[in-house]
Amino acid sequence: DLEFAMRQKVSDYKKRISVTSPKGFAMSKSMRADFDTYLNEFKILEQTIFKNITESIDQLIDDYTVQLNLEISKRKRLEQAVELISAEALSLNKKKKSETNDVVSDVSRKIKDLTNELIIDLDNQIRSVKDQFKLLATDKADNFDLVTERKRMEAEIESISSRNTDVMERIIRQFESFYVEKNEDGQIITNDQIAEAASEELEELRERLQSDVELSQLGLAVGILHHEFNGTVNSIRHSLKDLKAWSDVDIKLEGIYKNIKVNFEHLDGYLNLFTPLNRRLNRRREDISLLDIKTFLIDLFKSRLERHNIAFKHTNGFAGRKIHGFRSTFYPVFVNIIDNAIYWLKQSDIPEKIIRLHADDTGIYISNNGIEIKPQDKERIFELRFSRKPNGRGLGLSISKEVLNAENYDIFVVQPKKGSTVTFKIQKMQ
Repeated sequence: DLEFAMRQKVSDYKKRISVTSPKGFAMSKSMRADFDTYLNEFKILEQTIFKNITESIDQLIDDYTVQLNLEISKRKRLEQAVELISAEALSLNKKKKSETNDVVSDVSRKIKDLTNELIIDLDNQIRSVKDQFKLLATDKADNFDLVTERKRMEAEIESISSRNTDVMERIIRQFESFYVEKNEDGQIITNDQIAEAASEELEELRERLQSDVELSQLGLAVGILHHEFNGTVNSIRHSLKDLKAWSDVDIKLEGIYKNIKVNFEHLDGYLNLFTPLNRRLNRRREDISLLDIKTFLIDLFKSRLERHNIAFKHTNGFAGRKIHGFRSTFYPVFVNIIDNAIYWLKQSDIPEKIIRLHADDTGIYISNNGIEIKPQDKERIFELRFSRKPNGRGLGLSISKEVLNAENYDIFVVQPKKGSTVTFKIQKMQ
């Protein structure tokens, strides 16, 4: 009896924390991801905590059976366990069966009432036309037009008849499209599941379309900016040479010249950073040294790394390796990951902030010791428009994964490296 009571408590607790899939509307992509994460976490609970509880109950019963020298039938214990789950399953299924029958009966009654009402409307219309016919004095009316009267009466009847048949045909089509089939795994698939899946896919395609439009506009703007800026920089460069000649002979201009030159070189450096990212300028596959990538990242993020006191390190494994492909494919991916790492390290309060690059024969690792990625976000961070940043657009990692996949590479979150809380891995797909 104690065993039965304990198992009942465990069962009741599982019911309290159980959440069923919402019905009657299509979940958004974000909501679906949350629910799938919940299902995965609940499955983990089943395989760990709840499994351990069941084993502990069995062990307790066995221990006390031995201590108290009791004869307890294992068959009886098994029967009680089966009775418990059987009673619960039968109770739940009978309740759902009753609800299903009630719904079917209610729908059937509504349809019968509707069809009866439609027939009554048609009968009333026919009766009305016939009454009109009785009042017509067809023999005495000189201006009586048989064709016109017949068409009018036919139109009145056909109008109601057409409306009725259209309504009933729609009802028939609804029931003819009622779908209940089993898939290959024996799971029953119904109309609402198909409709929900289609609705979710449509919503995802709408989001993707909007993002593609935005990216196209952004790419066009960057291309124009690079082209125009490059021409302007060349002009400024020639003007600086002329100014240098004046500053050599006029000491008052020397300070102005140096100040302009330093700021121009800083700006020119940023212009050069566009070059590896521009596909049209760099469409040649090559062996890219990973140290070249780190040098590029330091040039881009040096001021931010220093401002937030973040150490940027790499291992010997990283220093000695190369990656083959387009620079325009890999550089933006590293830029995006490092940019995110700096942001989340900035939000953390740890005393020593570190970004570390590592590589081995299986791939490249990018780690940091900032805020951990939530379990439910480890896959979602690569989804379009998903972001935990305030006002984040959720494009970077999604695009990174897509461009890498196009070159037969992939990126994903792995178990954090020692001393880190977050680790991304880039590896070649098999």
